[in-house]
Amino acid sequence: MGAANPVPMYPGDAYVDLIGADNYDNSWSWSYPSSDHVKAWNGFLTESYGLNWLATFAAQHGKRLSFPEWGVQWTCDGHGGADDPYFIQQFHDWITKHDVAYESYFNNDESACTKSALLDGHFPQAAAMYQKLWGAPVVATPPPAPSAALDLTRIRLSTTAGRSTSVMLFGATVTGAAYLWLVDAPGTTQVRFYLDRATTTTPTQTEGSAPWDLKGGATDAANPLPAGTLTVGGHQLTVLASMSSGVVQSATVSFTVR
Repeated sequence: MGAANPVPMYPGDAYVDLIGADNYDNSWSWSYPSSDHVKAWNGFLTESYGLNWLATFAAQHGKRLSFPEWGVQWTCDGHGGADDPYFIQQFHDWITKHDVAYESYFNNDESACTKSALLDGHFPQAAAMYQKLWGAPVVATPPPAPSAALDLTRIRLSTTAGRSTSVMLFGATVTGAAYLWLVDAPGTTQVRFYLDRATTTTPTQTEGSAPWDLKGGATDAANPLPAGTLTVGGHQLTVLASMSSGVVQSATVSFTVR
């Protein structure tokens, strides 16, 4: 940062994809030592052709920023900021507030008198700050899929494998072998059945294509829920139908086994 005026060297917007700079915490100011990290950072922002100027110049030309090299430095001549967690924090915060395409920490000791490798023993505090700020990002939990009510009349009960005659399962009484399914509808991509269990658990059955049978089956013959599988009394079946639109239709029906 700083030094020569880069404007005369700019080739033109047609030839530039990104505008960037190398950025290290070494300071050559005579008014404060390099160890004064707060004043040094302010200098990096406000010096001629510093960070503030760079951001403005890039915005004027409609270009994103890049920092192919940056880092803290320990130098034999004392101009490096040395163990400088303040620089790490401030540069991180500055990047998050500007349109930066990429950054790359220079994790290397250039020579015996110019060191930047975070784990070479010169930068314990800066290394800890870098790890804190540039560690693995927290993956956001995706929002739940939008939901809609499922037509209860589509959840059916039949006593024959061919599903030729059927009634609504809702409020029905089941005796003997039963065939339970969801009538197909355009756009349905998956159906999950939860028999007497919460939808936060593993589905009783997951179907990836029609026909959507609780126990699976072929196009012309469903598999039955065998007699005696369920205890006598009341039961519930929850059906979740995923649609190609992203909507998940759901319904819960109650029925009785005798």
